[in-house]
Amino acid sequence: MYDFIAKFEKESFRKAIEQVINSLFGKIGKGCYKIVVDTSGIDLDLNKQKHRKPNEELEDKDYKWEFDGNEFFLGFKLAFAMDYKTKRPLLFLIYPANTSDCQIFEEMLEKLKRLSQTGNNSNG
Repeated sequence: MYDFIAKFEKESFRKAIEQVINSLFGKIGKGCYKIVVDTSGIDLDLNKQKHRKPNEELEDKDYKWEFDGNEFFLGFKLAFAMDYKTKRPLLFLIYPANTSDCQIFEEMLEKLKRLSQTGNNSNG
C-alpha cells in the first residue's frame, strides 16, 4: 500500500482522497456550525538512519523537516477539518512539515468560508 501511495504527487493524492470523501458523503451542504480542526505530521520515513540532511538538499522538495517533540522527521503536515455533529470530513490540505499551524489555520478558515458559500468540496 505504501509503495502505491508513494507514487502519487501531492495534488493527485489530495484529489483522490477528495473524490473518495465525496462518493461516501456527497457534496457539502449548508448548516455546519461546529467544526473540528487538527494538524498532524506525516513522516515519509525517508530518513531511516535519522541523519539530519542539510536544508539545501531539500530546497527542490515538497517535504521538509519537522520536529515532533521526540525527533526530527522528513515529511508533510496534514490539516484536517470535519463537522462536529456529523463527523463528515469537510477539508484536508497537505503542507510541508515545517509550516506553522497559524498559517495553516488562516488558510483553512478561508477555504471553509468559500465551501460554505458555494456548497461544494473543491479544495482548490
